[in-house]
Amino acid sequence: MRNNVEKANKAYIEENKLYNWCEFLKMIALGLVKNLFYTLFIIPLLKASKTLSTMIKFVFDAKGGVIK
Repeated sequence: MRNNVEKANKAYIEENKLYNWCEFLKMIALGLVKNLFYTLFIIPLLKASKTLSTMIKFVFDAKGGVIK
């Protein structure tokens, strides 16, 4: 009986290690995807936001002075 419990404990520990590694790799992959998204989309948008706001102001001013 005790031998079966020890085997079950070992199997549970090994399964838990595998699950933890999978979670760890998933966290790394999500972090890389998030950083790639920020690098490709968010940062250029933030850099361009001043230019965009200037363009929007110019367009609205030309159409009737909505934004001043």
